[in-house]
Amino acid sequence: MDAPAGAGRSWRRELAELAALFLAVGLAHLLATLLGHQEPGPVVLVGLGLALIVGAAIHKRLGHRPRPSGRGDGTSGRGDFPGGRGRAGRDPGGRGAAGRDPGGTGRAGRDPGGSSRTGRDPAPLPVRDGAGGPMALWRIRMRVVERPGRLATVAGAFGRLGCNILALHIAPTGGSAITPAGCDALDEFVIEAPPGLALDVLAGALTEAGGQDVVIVPARVKDLTDPGVQALVLAQRVSDDPDRLPEALAELLRVTHVEWRRPGDTVDEGAELNTTMVISVNPDRALLVRRPELAFTPTEAARAAALTAAATHARYSTR
Repeated sequence: MDAPAGAGRSWRRELAELAALFLAVGLAHLLATLLGHQEPGPVVLVGLGLALIVGAAIHKRLGHRPRPSGRGDGTSGRGDFPGGRGRAGRDPGGRGAAGRDPGGTGRAGRDPGGSSRTGRDPAPLPVRDGAGGPMALWRIRMRVVERPGRLATVAGAFGRLGCNILALHIAPTGGSAITPAGCDALDEFVIEAPPGLALDVLAGALTEAGGQDVVIVPARVKDLTDPGVQALVLAQRVSDDPDRLPEALAELLRVTHVEWRRPGDTVDEGAELNTTMVISVNPDRALLVRRPELAFTPTEAARAAALTAAATHARYSTR
């Protein structure tokens, strides 16, 4: 029903704008004709132009001045609605601009608790037990039967206990002392675990998942270094200074102490199998490396021998 009235107002407005345009063009031509040929004419035209520009700028600035907003209690800046309500006071109760909340809250007050649309707190993330303290680093080695899905079962056991696997190394099969018959892989994990997780619980869960001969020792951040990259860095170190071989071997094998020995010296016979390693450096000297808490693997022995060979080659090649 309002379409014809709106269309009439639109036509009248366009006619008024067109008439104003014709009037402005006529006045401009008249001023240019009357004043353009006189001596002060150009000055007057420039002055009028500047005055119009300044007036338009002032009008625009005054038009964009912020207006006082209503307080939501029917006392808006424009009291031109019945009942003294605000600008959009369509509520008999005299609420604010768009007060559609029975509780009389503000513009976006659709929450029964009175909170605004943009003020909602995000849902809290689930917090794992023990996550408040620092995670513990552990180095775990165990024998695993090489079967499809076995490693996934072990990873699931870690996940159920809240552990995160940071590194995994699979040692190739060696002699019967390392991988007895029926076990094809020796897996070594570096994990972070909740501080409250008991080691016997962790070992029991890994045993149930298929791990055998589970050994758990504390780990360090250095244990996360890739062994291949570490071996190359240490090889460069001993090539530059062969006397740093004991230090490099201790870092490579993650032990705290390396001793010089003669090849004929006896070794502690009470040590567990593969926890002691003798590395021959030259016919007169050898290095004794012990790691009682964790047996050496064939891969570690091969890397230690290669590092020793690099140091020996560097020593004799410089002479």
